[in-house]
Amino acid sequence: MEAIPTLSDEIDASGHLQISQEMVIAQQPDIVFGLPDGVTREAMADADAQVVMQNVYCASDHERSSFETLHEQIGTYGRIFDHGEQAEQLSTSLQERIDAVSASAKDLATATAAVLYPSVGGGPLYTYGAASMVTAQLDALGIENVFAGTAERVFEISAEPLLAADPDVLIVLYQTDGDGSDVVAEMISQDQLGSLRAVQDQALLPLLFNFAEPASPLVVDGLERIHEWLVELEG
Repeated sequence: MEAIPTLSDEIDASGHLQISQEMVIAQQPDIVFGLPDGVTREAMADADAQVVMQNVYCASDHERSSFETLHEQIGTYGRIFDHGEQAEQLSTSLQERIDAVSASAKDLATATAAVLYPSVGGGPLYTYGAASMVTAQLDALGIENVFAGTAERVFEISAEPLLAADPDVLIVLYQTDGDGSDVVAEMISQDQLGSLRAVQDQALLPLLFNFAEPASPLVVDGLERIHEWLVELEG
């Protein structure tokens, strides 16, 4: 990872990468995945770059997420790079890990959870609904996402519904340096969130964003990390 050049480390308050079109074109890419703000398909075509629009953040608001999205993504990359057999092998090995966690998680006592994304600097608080990969993770663990009744992938939330749901555990996603404890501390200092049962019981896990979103092999790592944390928490 350290050997890969970083073209931009500018992230806005909602966690989206900021990068200029000129910077992308300067790399002379053959293929570009996604179109950040300010980067257009037409400009990429003029630079002889193919654009692939990934649907990892575009799950249907009418469908509950599942790990099938992950397998579809792996299959897509296998076709693009002509490594179909390796893609199939990867999907199989990941599914075996998912199944192993699900089997082991049957002994967990935790029943409900919420997954939150606090904006850095005191901005809005977001949570994840049915179309998010975190719901697929919690489903695999046999845990109810208290906001899975909302079809959206991610949405802004006020303190009131979170306090009313009062889940057993909280998972707080972050993208900053460190272990996320500063993000958690800032979040629970606002809007009486410190009174949540999960906060009082210290049943709160800071988790790097990409271990939960979007659909990539990292979400299986994230599933295993959440499971290990829950086992320790309940032990």
